[in-house]
Amino acid sequence: LHNDHVCALCGSTGRMMLALLFVILTFANVFAADDIVLQPLKKGKSDVALVLIQGAFIKPSQYVPLMNAIQKASEYTVWVGIPEYTLNVVEPLIIKGGIERVLKEMSDVGMKSDQVFLAGHSLGGLVLENYVQSYPDNIKGQILMGSFLSRANYNGSYPVPTLTIGGEKDGLCHVTRIMVSFYHQILHTKTPDTAIKDFPVIVIPGLSHMQFASGNPPLLVKDRDLKPEISYDDAHTALANITKAFISIQLAGSKTDLQFIDKVVNETKTFVQPLIKAYEMEGSTHFNPPCNNNPPGPTCTTGCPWSEEAQRIMSGLGNQVIDKDEFHPVYQIP
Repeated sequence: LHNDHVCALCGSTGRMMLALLFVILTFANVFAADDIVLQPLKKGKSDVALVLIQGAFIKPSQYVPLMNAIQKASEYTVWVGIPEYTLNVVEPLIIKGGIERVLKEMSDVGMKSDQVFLAGHSLGGLVLENYVQSYPDNIKGQILMGSFLSRANYNGSYPVPTLTIGGEKDGLCHVTRIMVSFYHQILHTKTPDTAIKDFPVIVIPGLSHMQFASGNPPLLVKDRDLKPEISYDDAHTALANITKAFISIQLAGSKTDLQFIDKVVNETKTFVQPLIKAYEMEGSTHFNPPCNNNPPGPTCTTGCPWSEEAQRIMSGLGNQVIDKDEFHPVYQIP
């Protein structure tokens, strides 16, 4: 065969294999799924659906204590659905089917609501972000737990209000990554008037990655997570209060809940300020790109501010030392 024919055949075969994989994964999830549907624990203002996407290798049942805490804290009648994915790992090809499946299961047992919130923990949040961006209709809000919006979505165009919650002791979704989200979504947002209402970023002190769930952690989490400094009960109470406030803000514009979110966002601001200063002083590209040979300005960083500060400290001359450090691409060095 001519090379072009071989390439075409490979392309066609590859597409067929992907299609077959999609069918296998879809049927595996439909027939093997052990979804969890939690009926409301109390009667509230109106029905609300909350669908949680599991983190990698964490069973749906391990999220029940947190979901119960949210049901108890909310003034709404909260229905919870937790789809189970093959091997307890969600994939982009199958996330949609799981969400639609548990929403139908909730409707079949009595839920009457089109007020849908989606939450994702860890890998579940990563996959959920892209799903929500592709299918934003009828989703009132998104909650990312131990996860975050990607940097490409810092431009203010993300279509669905999103609450980001991180933990100080999270050994997988590091607090420094949540700090970067705070820097862009709260401190340097293009929508300052609605940032705290629609895109709050919150760090819970002492919280670990596994405390978004409960029970025995999978091996990866066991190896990498940090030791929490708060109990699981306290962790779930804090998460429930933040989540229920975000839901109330999106559904009814609750001023009391907005004041609460504003308070915890400002507490997070105090917490992350030293981290932000450290990143600024090292000239982190996660904040601004280096100016290189361009004139200094607010949209780029001139060199490494820490090197200037360090020279003042080491010399003991304070502000008498005037030195400007610069970064340059290697190809510009003679």
